[in-house]
Formats: sequence, structure tokens, C-alpha cells
Amino acid sequence: MYQQLGLIGCGLMGSSFALALKRAGLVKRVVGFSPSSSTTTLALKMGVIDAIANSAAEAATGADLVLLAVPVAATEASLRAIQPVITTSTLVMDVGSTKRDVVLAAQSSLGDRRAYTCSNNTILPGRIGNCRTPVSSTPSPSSV
Repeated sequence: MYQQLGLIGCGLMGSSFALALKRAGLVKRVVGFSPSSSTTTLALKMGVIDAIANSAAEAATGADLVLLAVPVAATEASLRAIQPVITTSTLVMDVGSTKRDVVLAAQSSLGDRRAYTCSNNTILPGRIGNCRTPVSSTPSPSSV
């Protein structure tokens, strides 16, 4: 069980993930951040999140699981924002639709000290695209 999910991006994908964890009893608390206050207010009203954060870093503070549910172009900035507050035991995931840019962002933002899970929401025949490795041993972007 996770004690706290830091949800960065409270839209459809992030909210669906958070609700699934809550309904399965896999997370005790969800702290959410979205640039749009109307999105986080609605997520709070609907029970998706338990608290609203004013920044990505605030959402990730104290979280043992962080989900980046942001556009791929916003991944690097989000990772840079949370890097100072996550620990080596924090599991960081994303739901971005491409992996090359996400892997590059993780490598440049998190360095060798962090583990990052690359998740691919597209299932290809015989292959599911996810991995959990230290960022330093993540495959080079040309092989992703």
C-alpha cells in the first residue's frame, strides 16, 4: 500500500489512475496539482484527490508514489520541479504517450540517484511498454 500519491495532472488520465488506486485500497492519500485551479477543485469535489497542492513539488512532497499525468512537453519541467523533494525510494511514473522524450527528460532531470518507471499506455502485440530501472541504466533513447 502506498501512503501518498502525488498526482501531477488531475485530468482524465491522472484522475482515472488515482481513483483506481483508491478503489483498490492501494493508496491512503492523494495530493493533486494541476495548473488549472478549476481542475483540482473538481478533482477534490469528486473525491479523486484528498488535498490540493499549489505546485508539482508540493504534490510530490512526502509522496511514496508520484504520477506525472502531463503532456510530454511538460514532463521535463515537472521532473525538475519535483526532483528536490523526492527520495530514492519514491516511485515516479508517467502516462506520456511517447517514451524517447520522457526518458531523456528523466535522465537529465533526475540523474543517477532516482528510479523511474516508464509506462506506455499502448499495448503492442507481444509487448507491454513499461520498465522500472534506475535512470542511469534506462535504455538509450534510440532504443526506446
